[in-house]
Amino acid sequence: MPAVNAWDLDFFAGRYSEHRVPIDGLRSGVHQSLGDYVARIRSPDAASEECAPYMRNLMLFESFPELRADFEMPWLAEPNWLQSKVLGDFSGGSWRYWVELFLSGAGTRFPFVHTDPYCTHAWSLQLSGSKRFWLWPPVESQLERLCDGSLPRENPTLITRDTRLEDFVPGVLARSVVLHPGEMLFLPAGWWHTTETHEESVTLGGNFVEASNWKDFERLYQARNRAHSFGQIVNRRLASVAAPMFFRYVDPLRKRMHR
Repeated sequence: MPAVNAWDLDFFAGRYSEHRVPIDGLRSGVHQSLGDYVARIRSPDAASEECAPYMRNLMLFESFPELRADFEMPWLAEPNWLQSKVLGDFSGGSWRYWVELFLSGAGTRFPFVHTDPYCTHAWSLQLSGSKRFWLWPPVESQLERLCDGSLPRENPTLITRDTRLEDFVPGVLARSVVLHPGEMLFLPAGWWHTTETHEESVTLGGNFVEASNWKDFERLYQARNRAHSFGQIVNRRLASVAAPMFFRYVDPLRKRMHR
């Protein structure tokens, strides 16, 4: 894949220096140019910040559509039922090519231990630098709460440079793995995780649904629809469309794809 090793911080800072992106670690809602962000994480003061600034979860091809020519969807993320026309139409297309960009400096940590949305599976591909992933398996009670939509998310514990991730979940053994350029991680639905960057890092990640997690995806999607308007969950333009009708169309599609 041409992106591996070629897409490093210098690539993004040089080609998209003036492109403004949201940054963790700044005041809420603050954006910064990519050039200024890279300069900041490379500055001597960056190592002293309790929560290093982090450019994360940027939908890559919505921001930089021209980069699609240098990228192929990883085989681990296929088949992906979110790429079906029915699901893609209801999500406004954002799920159909779900690829997120993460740029970080040495010592940066993802701010929370979390599971990915809607019981989707996830993949992460390291393009440059190295990053450690911390992982915790889905304890049954946790997974049940996650998939009925009742897991509290409003006040997650903030991860700082001093947080001991080895002991973060009492009684649950933490696993960890370091990704280097060209290496990929598959993360099954419901696994808790966070990351820490060892050196300047560029990572791509995405989420997908297939036969093994479809039922959990459907349960959580419908559970959240009971608490919020359909438009808030998927696409405000579709606020008048009921979720049961949505799944009435999806279920026949699922059965055809599974034959």
